Amino acid sequence: MNWVQALKVNYKSLSAAEKQAADFLLGQAEEKELATYTLRQCAAAAGAGQQTIVRCLHKCGFGSWKEFLRCVCAGDSAQVQPPEQTGKMSIDSVPAAVVSHAVNILAALAHGIAQDDFHAVIKCLRRARMIDIYGVECSVGSAVDLAGKLLYLGMNCRTYTDMFFQKVSAEHLSARDVAIGISQSGKSRVTVEALRSAKAGGAVTVAITGNGNSALTAYADYIFVLPDLHPGAGWVNSRVAQVVFNDMLYQALLLKDEGCRENIRNAGKIFQHDII
Repeated sequence: MNWVQALKVNYKSLSAAEKQAADFLLGQAEEKELATYTLRQCAAAAGAGQQTIVRCLHKCGFGSWKEFLRCVCAGDSAQVQPPEQTGKMSIDSVPAAVVSHAVNILAALAHGIAQDDFHAVIKCLRRARMIDIYGVECSVGSAVDLAGKLLYLGMNCRTYTDMFFQKVSAEHLSARDVAIGISQSGKSRVTVEALRSAKAGGAVTVAITGNGNSALTAYADYIFVLPDLHPGAGWVNSRVAQVVFNDMLYQALLLKDEGCRENIRNAGKIFQHDII
């Protein structure tokens, strides 16, 4: 995350005096003069002590005032690491820690998308007769989320929470179809078997996973590896990255297809009428 995001994410963990310092810094986000301030000048302008400024920045992940200024000068290209958690994490620090983790995941996700493959998958989705989406355990929610987004766009898609139905539906796909398997580990047996069946039938297959060298990828024509920055929190990684990747597909389809935009408008009209 950049320096502005770092201050906003950690704002709730600051004391009243530190929030005053953060408010001043955030108020200068669009001003070029901030990069020329000394610590003393900043403290005077913010109406806070120099040590208060330093404590504020430390809680937001900056080691020193000079390090903060380097990030200000670098703008969005500077990536601020979340402050290290020492000892037992308090409940008050949980929101900032989780959001910091999510922001880092999303930055890594945006950086790692293979543009050519992304364009190719959008093209395949637009012309698909049927789109099958497979996912089990923690990835079920992501599969349902993607199916809902595609349904709003007017696309013929399906997903089943029943594992047996996922495997059966895969057996009926052909070269006119697209199959998407979602598994952070890439080892979920049902998802792997469903994608394998879909590929055997000639369907275009897509793997969305955190493991680029897994059983799932062996049956995928297109592979999107989602970041797994902290393997110990795999389910958090998967939900954040998977749902945002779904949004990427959704937005790209809206951009490329007027028919999708018209379907969205028509879907909106449904909810303007009273349900009897």
